[in-house]
Amino acid sequence: CPNACGIQAIERGDIEAHLLQCPLETVECDFLHAGCSVGLVRKDLEKHMEENTQKHVALVPALTLKTDHKHDQLQRKLENVEKQQEQLQKQHDELQKKTYENEAKIKDLEQQLQQKAKRAEELGDVIEMPNFEQYKDDQAVW
Repeated sequence: CPNACGIQAIERGDIEAHLLQCPLETVECDFLHAGCSVGLVRKDLEKHMEENTQKHVALVPALTLKTDHKHDQLQRKLENVEKQQEQLQKQHDELQKKTYENEAKIKDLEQQLQQKAKRAEELGDVIEMPNFEQYKDDQAVW
């Protein structure tokens, strides 16, 4: 064992599993998140917890305040994200509406173009177009 706990024969692949139970492995107090930063070995953890119950309980109100503050911050961030999402949804809806309007305009213009092309074809059949090839080299007769 790298902690010299007294166990002599540990296979290399079993070291990690042993360290999770090793009595001499350095561990953190269960109240680390509340502010107890005592470093100790696993075998002393239970005694530490028993001897420091009042100190740990005294840490809880400060932790609660921190947690409440963090909760408030996250709540404000969530509200901001929700507002942004709402604005983006409105923008999306407006853009989608404009897209539909533009698609309708394009379809209308395509129909108008088809009608004008058809009318131009009809007029082309009625009016005989002069042959401009006969007026080469700017020798037009007017």
